[in-house]
Amino acid sequence: MFNSQVLDVVVGLVFVYLLLSIVCTAANEMIAALFSLRARNLARGIANLLADKRVKGLDELFYDHPLIKSLARRSKKPSYIPSQSFVLAFLDGIAPLI
Repeated sequence: MFNSQVLDVVVGLVFVYLLLSIVCTAANEMIAALFSLRARNLARGIANLLADKRVKGLDELFYDHPLIKSLARRSKKPSYIPSQSFVLAFLDGIAPLI
């Protein structure tokens, strides 16, 4: 292609590693979606973030907010919450309780 065997090998290796990384990323995304790993990790993080000894169940109150409920699919917890929705739900439903 470029009249250089070394350059041809380097270009070939780059494409092989690129293809392999795309396949591994797709497999990782499929496994994460299949087992709802992101949703569980997000739920644990929000539970830790909203852990308060004075008020129990803040994380469930947060997930019951209409902005957050609209992000869930088939009565499951969402796997991603945009920052604006998080702040609005927090300030509207939880901040007055604290």
